[in-house]
This record gives sequence, C-alpha cells and structure tokens, in this order.
Amino acid sequence: MKQNSFNLKTLRNVMLLLFLNLSFSAFANNYIDVEVASNSNAVDKAISGSSNGINTYKTFTFTIPFYSSTLNEINIKSNWPYGCNGDVMINVDGINSTYSGYQDTSLHKWFKISNLSVGTTTYLVKTLCGPNEVEVANSRHLIKVVVVKEADPVINLTLGAKCAKDKNGKYTGYINLTAEGSYTNASKLYLKITTPASGCNYSPLYKMVHLGNSNAPNNTVSNSGFYNCSSNGIYKVELFYKSPSPSGNGVMEKINSGQFGWTDYSFNKWSKTCRNLVIAEPVLMHFKNAAPLEESPVVLTNPVKEELDLFLNSDTNTNYEVEIYDFSGISVKRASFKNVTSKSKNTINVQDLKKGIYVVSIKNGDSIIRKKMIKE
Repeated sequence: MKQNSFNLKTLRNVMLLLFLNLSFSAFANNYIDVEVASNSNAVDKAISGSSNGINTYKTFTFTIPFYSSTLNEINIKSNWPYGCNGDVMINVDGINSTYSGYQDTSLHKWFKISNLSVGTTTYLVKTLCGPNEVEVANSRHLIKVVVVKEADPVINLTLGAKCAKDKNGKYTGYINLTAEGSYTNASKLYLKITTPASGCNYSPLYKMVHLGNSNAPNNTVSNSGFYNCSSNGIYKVELFYKSPSPSGNGVMEKINSGQFGWTDYSFNKWSKTCRNLVIAEPVLMHFKNAAPLEESPVVLTNPVKEELDLFLNSDTNTNYEVEIYDFSGISVKRASFKNVTSKSKNTINVQDLKKGIYVVSIKNGDSIIRKKMIKE
C-alpha cells in the first residue's frame, strides 16, 4: 500500500515538473521577440512555432512591399526577467548587443540587423548576465527570420480627361478625369491627384480599385469619370503605394513613372467653359524649345475622325515633320512633308487611333510647335 502511495506521489511530482518545464519554456519563448523600427518598410508580421534552444525554431515572417528588395531594419529583443540579479545582455550568433557600449544598460537587450534580404536567416539568441556575461540558464533560443515580398502589380491604364456636359449637351465647366484599362495586385495602390486650387473638396488619394465596379485587386475598367473639378490649371495624377504596418506608422511610397506599367499624367484645363480642354503634360518632355501656339504657321483641323488635315499659312515653301503623341507621351504617328507650298493641304491618316486627346508636334527647322488634336 505504501509502495502504491509512493508511486502515485512520484508520478504527480513528475507531471508537475513536466508542466512547469513546459510552462517555463512557453514563458521563455514570449521573452524573445523580433520587432521592427518606426521607419520600417515591413507591412506584415507573423509569428509561429517555438524554440527549445536545441533543434526547434521560433519563426518570424515579415512581408515587404513589391518595390523593396530588403527589409530595412529589425531588432531582436531579449527581455529576460529571471535568473539574473544584474543587467542582461543579448547575444546573437556570438555577438553582443548592438548597443553593448552604451551606458544605458536598458538598451543592451536589443540587437539591430539592417537590410535583410528576401529569404530565411537563422539566429542563435542567448541572454548573458552581469559584468561577467554568464549565460542565463534556459535562455538560449533558435529563431528564423523569413522575409517575403508582395507580388508585383501589373498596370495597364490609360488616363484621360474630358469636359463634362449637362443633360442638354452644354459644357458645365468641369473637367472629368477618366481611366480605361486593367490592373492586377492593386489593393494597396492609390492615385494622388494634385489640383490647381483648393476648391475641389476631395481626398488627394483615390484608391485604384475604386476605378472598377468592385474592390477586386484584379480588374478591367472603363471609368467615365472618377474625379471632377471646375478650377483652371494643371491637374497632376501620380501613383502611390500605401499600407498599414507592424510599426503602426504605415508605409507610403511614390511609384515612379515608368515602373510597373505606370505613367504619371498632368492635364491642363485652359478655360472656364472647358472648350479648350486639356493637353497631357507627359508629352512635353519631347518638346524642347517649343514655340508658343500662336506662332504656328500650320493650321490643324479639329476634331478629326479619319484624317488630320494640315494647312500651311506661310508665304514661303517649307519642309516640316509631324509627330503625334498620345497623352501618355508615346509617339503613335510620324510623317514628313517636303517643299510644302503656301495654303496647300497635307493629310495624315488617323483612322486607327483611339478616340481621345493627342498632341501634334510640328518641327520646322529648329522650331517645334505643339497643337492639340481631338480624335472622335
């Protein structure tokens, strides 16, 4: 009877020790963490697993934006509260805290790592105690830091602008910005619209997925007007990435024109009636030393459907070259005319061009003149 009582008591003690050991192990795991800096480019953090300090790993997975190649900064932290009567020092792969030389010993629990590449990196983390830096019992942990990158977006959008009309077909004086095309992986992309005046009470950031009839990150859109305003001047449209982040400060970055299929746009609304609607500013990079519009000796027909007619208003015969750009700045037509006589007509076939606003560049010697063309 005594033997059975002894065995039962021993079993209970063993179970208690196992429970305490497991609890301590779980408790210990909670005191090893990987945190991001306040300016971190991480947009997500996930934690899985636990470490026994021998052959199992606690894993920290960080997601970075599609435009980044590295995670800019992490800080491994050991906040070990027991087994040391003095100050604690973190040690990662045999190297003491990044701040080990600081007099403020509260910083000694941190270990900073910068520019961590996409992939998996493993670390052995220990906690040392006191001036002799003795390893604290049970403080050893193995961790994995995994860096993954978001999928690239694919943007195939054409932005345009048009004059808004009322139900009677009269111009209202408002400019409407439009979008047509497709996008993928666009859930964190925003259009930033800079207006010429503060009278347009809109948020400066317009979520790209709202161009469609749903919030789907992959979509094909034909948007007849996602922004409107009556002010004259330049309307700029740029692309931004915006995301919440584990740091709590969020991540925001401009996507440069030419990246991921995106092109910055600028539209110039000229008049109160909106009859002289817009010229897309991206094309102006092609027009150095451009002459003012009123100096042009060439007259265009507007609007056009199948052919663009050009008339030379000059007393002398002239050679000139014509190049037509869409409003993203891409050359779509090119022609040359030699020894053109006064009042004569030249034509360019534009039947294959899409409806919209184009800019016609006319080069005569060193002079370049630009004119707006409306294709119906």
